[in-house]
Amino acid sequence: MLACLSDDAVVIDPHYPKPTMRHLGFPIVSYFEAANGTKAAVEVATSHVLAAGGMKLAFPQVFVIEARDGRITRLRAYTPYGPLGVGGVFLALTRLRRRMGW
Repeated sequence: MLACLSDDAVVIDPHYPKPTMRHLGFPIVSYFEAANGTKAAVEVATSHVLAAGGMKLAFPQVFVIEARDGRITRLRAYTPYGPLGVGGVFLALTRLRRRMGW
């Protein structure tokens, strides 16, 4: 992965600020690339194993990639979290209501 990055690459992924994973898995679900090869989006079925305790994590994730001269210049990860704050509370209550059949 590092060999694919340009010397001035920007990687934005708040999930991995320090090495906490025993195993990283990013099986590709979908891949889209601009005709000129400078931008791409990759949907993955992320599957990791934590170093401490071996807990397995599985969630969908999307990476948006920008490239120049065949090397990645920007990589940003997006994970489908629900809204935070009051909006998140209402979403959680709505989901609970549906599950409970209210």
